[in-house]
Amino acid sequence: MVPSGPRPVGVRSRRSRATTITSGAGQSCVLHFGKAWCWGYNAYGELGDGTTTNPPVPVPVDTSGAMAGRTLMQISAGATHTCGSRPPARPGAEG
Repeated sequence: MVPSGPRPVGVRSRRSRATTITSGAGQSCVLHFGKAWCWGYNAYGELGDGTTTNPPVPVPVDTSGAMAGRTLMQISAGATHTCGSRPPARPGAEG
């Protein structure tokens, strides 16, 4: 786990191929090979993992239901929500 702080901290990983990183008011998310992983504040379900717990490490976004078998192309976090789009651009939101 990388500690949080006011200055950027480099992260080295041969396994990571993040294509997008986004942050909202208290949550952060990353796209990794078309799958979303989020962590942080989750009181409104903005992480999309089906809980309201506040994980300090990335957890996979629940992609059952309308997102089953889909690859995300974009992700963006807001104050109390996180949205993603999949091809062809059909947005979906959590929280």
